[in-house]
Amino acid sequence: MDEYESENEDAQNRPTPAGDQIESLILDPAWKRCENVDRKKRVSIKEQASRNAHSAMINLRKTLQNHLSQNFSCKPRIEKIDTILNRKKEYQILVGFLGVTGAGKSTLINALIGYERLLPASAERACTAVVVELSYNKSNDPAERYRAEVWYVTADEWREELAQIFVDEQQPQDAEQEEDDGEEADKESRDMRKQILDKVKIVYPKIRSFEALRSTSVDKLLEYPAVGAILGTKHEIKSHSKTQFSEMIRGHIDSGNGDDASSNYWPLVKLVKVFVKSDFLEHGITLVDLPGNLDNNAARSAIAEKYQKQLAVTCIVADARRGISEKNAHDLLEKITKRDLQLDGLYNSESLCFILSQTDRDFDILEYTQGYPELTKKYAEDYKSMQSFTSRLGEVEREQRAAAAVDRANKKQARDLGIQMQQLRQSLGMPSRGIPMPQNRKRGAEDTDSISGISLATGPHLALRNELAQKEKQLSDTKAKIKGDVKKLLSFSRRLEGIQSSIFHTKSRIRTACIKNRNDVSTAFIQRDYEDTLQQMGRESTGPLQIFCVASRVYLQYMKIKGPSIKHPGFPNRADTQIGALRDWLVGTTFDTRERYAQAFLEDVENFLDSVTPWINDKYGDLKMSAEIREVWEPLVEAKLGELQQKFSQLSLDTANTMKDLVQTKLYSKVPNAEQSAGVQAKKTVETWGTMHWSTHKRINRAHGHWKDSKRKQHKWNAELVVDLTTPLVRHWDKTFFREFPKQQTLYVQQGDLLIASFAETTTDNDICPDVSDGLGILKDHILRTQNLLKHQLIHCFEEITKVVRKSHKCAVPAVKEFLIPMYDKCSAEGGSGHYARNRLTHRSVMKKNGVQMYRHGFKAVQTALDEMLEGLPATFATGYNAVLAEIRDEIQLFFEQNSANGSRTSARKVVSLAKVNLQKDFMVHINTLAADWSSEVAARYQREDEDDDEPGFDDAEFFDTEKNDAQDEDYEFDDEDEDGC
Repeated sequence: MDEYESENEDAQNRPTPAGDQIESLILDPAWKRCENVDRKKRVSIKEQASRNAHSAMINLRKTLQNHLSQNFSCKPRIEKIDTILNRKKEYQILVGFLGVTGAGKSTLINALIGYERLLPASAERACTAVVVELSYNKSNDPAERYRAEVWYVTADEWREELAQIFVDEQQPQDAEQEEDDGEEADKESRDMRKQILDKVKIVYPKIRSFEALRSTSVDKLLEYPAVGAILGTKHEIKSHSKTQFSEMIRGHIDSGNGDDASSNYWPLVKLVKVFVKSDFLEHGITLVDLPGNLDNNAARSAIAEKYQKQLAVTCIVADARRGISEKNAHDLLEKITKRDLQLDGLYNSESLCFILSQTDRDFDILEYTQGYPELTKKYAEDYKSMQSFTSRLGEVEREQRAAAAVDRANKKQARDLGIQMQQLRQSLGMPSRGIPMPQNRKRGAEDTDSISGISLATGPHLALRNELAQKEKQLSDTKAKIKGDVKKLLSFSRRLEGIQSSIFHTKSRIRTACIKNRNDVSTAFIQRDYEDTLQQMGRESTGPLQIFCVASRVYLQYMKIKGPSIKHPGFPNRADTQIGALRDWLVGTTFDTRERYAQAFLEDVENFLDSVTPWINDKYGDLKMSAEIREVWEPLVEAKLGELQQKFSQLSLDTANTMKDLVQTKLYSKVPNAEQSAGVQAKKTVETWGTMHWSTHKRINRAHGHWKDSKRKQHKWNAELVVDLTTPLVRHWDKTFFREFPKQQTLYVQQGDLLIASFAETTTDNDICPDVSDGLGILKDHILRTQNLLKHQLIHCFEEITKVVRKSHKCAVPAVKEFLIPMYDKCSAEGGSGHYARNRLTHRSVMKKNGVQMYRHGFKAVQTALDEMLEGLPATFATGYNAVLAEIRDEIQLFFEQNSANGSRTSARKVVSLAKVNLQKDFMVHINTLAADWSSEVAARYQREDEDDDEPGFDDAEFFDTEKNDAQDEDYEFDDEDEDGC
């Protein structure tokens, strides 16, 4: 190592005197001064500081690595940086949109991300056939402004579907043996076969009939080059143009009508990931469009189910036009989905919202107000005004038509006079003046229609001149009349415009009131159903359920044409579309976790900087603690650390036992009664299955209880049976896992904090070695800071526990299916006259005889998953406290390293390391950069919709009628750049 020795007389190079406080490398950063500011801005400040810190840590690591060969003490600091960087979490939240076909999910998502018609959408039919994930595009390449990843089904998955197609194709051939006497033929199979053939024709255009399909085989179809080349692959789509990109992805998403040449891929696609630039998505929000018309493709269904299990926020989208009442409010959220949300701990106002879409479509205000007398009464004066305006409009229009007729007559007379004057001038030998036409201008000096300049004549010429003069006088009078006509017509136009504006404003006021009333009524019914469900769960509402009544098309029009020149009937301001409110709420759901992630990383970085401060500031080789003292003291500290580990181990064991007892007493003890009551209810449940057509009933049996029929209706028999089991358990499940378990998390952190505080106090007693009291003070502070690390580690531990809880209850459905396979197979084999009645009897008999046993089998699968998690709790907690102990151990090691001498301090000479000086210089470059970055606050990048001050009032004259949208085909973006880059 290249060093030099020097007698250093400069005071600034002397070691820090004992007892002096060592100053932090970065003082009072902005992210520590923002706790009292608006939450949105606070999160933005911390995230920006976190990004700056991440860059700084990367640069510091490179610097330490470069100096490692000459400063071996860099190695533990490099390892520390690696630990911090590996612990840093990137935030992502999955927001899913669920709803029936045609609910407007795709248009809604287009509005949220700010791109019209990015995803295919249609008001006439369902478009989305596959799961579509939308997230932020991190690429800055202009050619990749829009990106997508298309994931195709594998060869095995396509083989499985083709095999099922051939099986389904064969089913109707035995229809005579299948159907009951007096029953119609197997309509379900016929309809399904038609859909299957349509799908086959899309992938294999040459196969146009079932005869052609029967002439081939699964293996031959798999050998088609165009198909085999893409199975199991990922195809990337990139474009600088939104229009081009949208067309490129349409064929992979839109099921079309089966004849569209652009729809040649979707049957082979199981997932499409779209990446776009959008402020709304930039901070980790990922939107998932779950189609309402998924077919029976196993791969697509598996992807949809996987996403649905991972959703942090669920948005239920329903068409507002269907009308929400007390009777159907509970049907908006399908009962199986609702039960999954309850058992996942996500049936709450923070993780669930309802969206009533298309509030701007097909709304007859006259018909609506007839159903609400209070609206008719409230707006009676407006209706009278409309009648008066309409009557006056008719009168003015009649007067305008009469005035226009007079104007046309006067203009014809003027043209006729002009022709006659031209003929007279020719007879008099005068130059032709052309046919004078009416002009709306003042006469000038150049106008010489009179014949005053013509020389006198006698005889016939005199008569012609007199006649010409008369015509000139008549033309002048007619022009004056035309000028008056123009003023009258202009006046009529202005009056008509004013009356029409008054009618439009009056209609808009009534329309706005009707839309608001419909929204309020629907919201009240949904809110009531939500609160009733919470009551059944034994919960109290912590806040109102978020319900948004959105007008996506109107919002997109507002974004397309900004400013006061555009208005929409029923939606006087952009905020009335509620798209902005929905965006703000979704962003708001991310704040807590985003802030927690940023705060944890910033604390890690700050602790690291504080820990290296004495080391980086020291240029010398001898410090305060002799080797003899360290030799005695270090084993004692290590022994105390071992004791701390044992205490944490005992705390973890005690907490795990408490959590096991909670599950046993609060949940497991209630299961036997639940199984008995579910066994009784199961007989009623299977009775409801017997109300469908026999062919559909038969097909669901063949599919072992899970099938989507030709009308796209989902049949989930096994899941329905599990709902009967979980109904009496949901209250106990929720209380155990989502109220009692969090209490244990809080208690663990509190007791762990006490253990850390006690260890810090006993380990850093100044009486042990007064010479290093300053170092002991720093060590104590750093040990106490690991309390924050413990809190973050325990949050992660309980997040993992929650994941297992959410997966465990889903084990019941496949277990019930497994138990019922013999029943399903027996019913599938039935045929001939009376087989439908026999199958229904089989279902009732199985439930009566084996219903309770079925539920025991189902819950056993749940309990197995839960018990495995419970048994592993001590090990789960160990991952948390071991990270804390490792941090404490590192701090102790650094303390001894920075406060120990490498021999006896008999010499007064100070050895300065040139390598350490150079390291300090390079190191502080990055520290100073980070200090500058951390010194100022940053503005929040995401702007709330209600912060837009360009929101004109209701009294603007110009409105835009969404029923007559002439600008729908324009391509546009919500920024100032040319969308196609030209």
